[in-house]
Amino acid sequence: MRTAGVLLVLLLSGPQTPAAPPSGSMPIPVSLTDLAAAAGIHRADPSTLAIDIVRVLFAAPERARDQMTARRAAVVRALESTGNPGDRLPLPLSARAWRRYVFGIDVADNRLAAAIFSRRDTALL
Repeated sequence: MRTAGVLLVLLLSGPQTPAAPPSGSMPIPVSLTDLAAAAGIHRADPSTLAIDIVRVLFAAPERARDQMTARRAAVVRALESTGNPGDRLPLPLSARAWRRYVFGIDVADNRLAAAIFSRRDTALL
């Protein structure tokens, strides 16, 4: 009887699959601290860093964008670097929604953050 109980538990638990990355977040190739530094931000709170970056990089109207060019370039350069992703940045949409509805093309996970923050229209979403 005990064997039947163990067998039942094993059957009901089903095959174990690795945990999927959290929905609504993306891996970045640098640490949160390094990304914040590239944007000129002195704190790296993961819950607000993406919003802080958008505020810093895109606060000025489009006509004044030249003032932020160096900072934007530093952020994009950091996000396009090759590194071991370990930190994750929250997203307002799932990575799938960004690829399918916003970009309309398949953007690799390790390039999604750079694609989002490199353009004003996508960063402001």
